Amino acid sequence: MYKYLFIMLITLAVITTSCSSPDKTNIIETNADAQIFPDYSSITFPCNIAPPNFIIEDSADNYFVELNAKNSRITIKSKSNDIQIPKKSWSKLLKNNKGEDFTIDIYTESVGKWHHFNTIKNTIANEGIDSYVVYRFINAAHILWNKMGIYQRNIENFEVSPIMDNSLTNNNCMHCHSFAANNSNNFMFHMRGKLGGTIIYQNNELKFVNTKTDHTISAGGYPSWHPSAKFIAFSTNKINQRFHAVKEKYAFVFDRKSDIILYDVELNEVQAIPALSQPEFENMPTWSPDGKYLYFLSSKPYDADSIDYQDIKYDLKRISFDADTKKWGTVENIILSDSIEKSVTFPRVSPDNKYVVFCLADYGYFNVYTESSDIAIFNLETREIIKPDINTNNVESYPSWSSNGKWIMFNSKRADGISSRPYFSYFDKGIAHKPFILPQESANWNFDELFNINRPELVSSKVPLTPQKILKLVQEMPENVGFDESSLENIQKDSTAKSKADDTFDFDQ
Repeated sequence: MYKYLFIMLITLAVITTSCSSPDKTNIIETNADAQIFPDYSSITFPCNIAPPNFIIEDSADNYFVELNAKNSRITIKSKSNDIQIPKKSWSKLLKNNKGEDFTIDIYTESVGKWHHFNTIKNTIANEGIDSYVVYRFINAAHILWNKMGIYQRNIENFEVSPIMDNSLTNNNCMHCHSFAANNSNNFMFHMRGKLGGTIIYQNNELKFVNTKTDHTISAGGYPSWHPSAKFIAFSTNKINQRFHAVKEKYAFVFDRKSDIILYDVELNEVQAIPALSQPEFENMPTWSPDGKYLYFLSSKPYDADSIDYQDIKYDLKRISFDADTKKWGTVENIILSDSIEKSVTFPRVSPDNKYVVFCLADYGYFNVYTESSDIAIFNLETREIIKPDINTNNVESYPSWSSNGKWIMFNSKRADGISSRPYFSYFDKGIAHKPFILPQESANWNFDELFNINRPELVSSKVPLTPQKILKLVQEMPENVGFDESSLENIQKDSTAKSKADDTFDFDQ
């Protein structure tokens, strides 16, 4: 008797929670677009991305979603508007339909009547994207700023794991991770405070170094790892921060002084770069993928206590470099802020050395709080600036490239105006396509977690480190780096060197 009662209860539970399928011969066509978050419509997806789960914002009793591709079909019945696409089915759809379109049909049922919304059309690219994104996870507000960590997410699924979490290190600051050519085997990041230093992982070995010397402004700051993995360019800064007293603006980060230095990983030695040790404020170094140029920001010297912050603008410049001799060439102007009346920041060069993706803002270089900040692309062959149609009225920041150059990743606060989230845009023949947010297992995560995904970096594989390994390392004192004093001798010689002049570039809207 109890056996049959148990079966009846299970059957009743199934009937209560299951969702019926729509009778397609008796459906009301809404002729309207379904309101979904994220907006996964007219998107080009990588052929190896996690399921683009979404929320249907139309209230209903039942939901039915159908995905159709040339060689695949997925159906989802749900009583919840939180639509989660089966991982295995989605993976097969991607694998079997590279280069093809697929559609999403959304049906909702209320009071026994089914409604069909306009069909959504998307595309699956032939090209994939790097499997992991590494980022700093930090509170979106200045309160609780000391809760943070460096994490990695497998973007082919939803696996997240910590590389380091500051709950283990007295809630100190950790930031500015960098990789050589999207390679997870060449990895570094900084820690500040009591356990301060720079963690460097290379060739399966970890080391902990102090990059501050008697001849540098500070320890290494914003980094860029040379593609050979032999060198890291660091900014050295005296950084300050101020808060605005108006609703539309939040905070402003500026330097009182900044230069760029070169760190030799093998020799554990830093050297001054004579041409970048002048009165100008140099910042945000980034290497070209061939390693022949170091791109960087530069502003005219200013008195931080008297200048109007809106007058602080940065140019984009570069200097040639010979990795065999560690010799530097002449500084070239790439984009002059005076010619475009904007400030340049966060530059990154495409893997084919044809484009620079960067941010344009009204002022400054640290634009994660600046609503005027947009993504722009500079064509190094045509010398044109293009502002692609991937921006919003919210903050866009920190763009970067996939290792194959087919995807631009950038941060945006467009979802809620508060939290930074990674977005991806397919880049083909010089055109950046409509971006999409990093998929989550539940799309509600984007609102439930009021944390910033900060400084996202794409890497080809998982970083083989754990918090326990790093904690063991940083409990020892960091090793002091050496300083190449011969590099100081050339600074005075370089102080009269002139930069090459360049054209004024049009700002193509």
